[in-house]
Amino acid sequence: MLQAGIAKIVTSPNLLMGNFVAGKYKNGTDIFYVSGPGVGNDGRTTWSISSPDCTSFNVGWTTGPVAGHPFEERLEKVGITYGGITYGGIAYGAGGSTGSCFSATYWGLGSLIGAAGGPTGMTLYSYTKVGADAAAPFQSISFVRCDGAIC
Repeated sequence: MLQAGIAKIVTSPNLLMGNFVAGKYKNGTDIFYVSGPGVGNDGRTTWSISSPDCTSFNVGWTTGPVAGHPFEERLEKVGITYGGITYGGIAYGAGGSTGSCFSATYWGLGSLIGAAGGPTGMTLYSYTKVGADAAAPFQSISFVRCDGAIC
């Protein structure tokens, strides 16, 4: 039953998008799909990338500053203190591969990953080498966003 006077109108949070665009991407001959945004805490957005061509590879990341980030403890442990703010910067997460598409040395399952997006593509950075995290990336992978049917 609906009662008068109980409903409230509240302002939606400003979402931290980080310049990411959902859709189809390409790396070499492999196709990847970026999904998002999901809505996380404090206006953060969550994103992921996966591929039908590279089924063992899957990465997820969350936008926003390091303070309060789901990976805050891991980021601070290696000295990363700045995360992507509303526009630009790097968003952090984890994921990786069993090594069938990208080297498991840098992209193993559970690797600490950074992501940076833009209007024509995005780049993922691996901050992990053989299971050890670092403050600077060891390797990067770039993806070009597909435009319509052209990919």
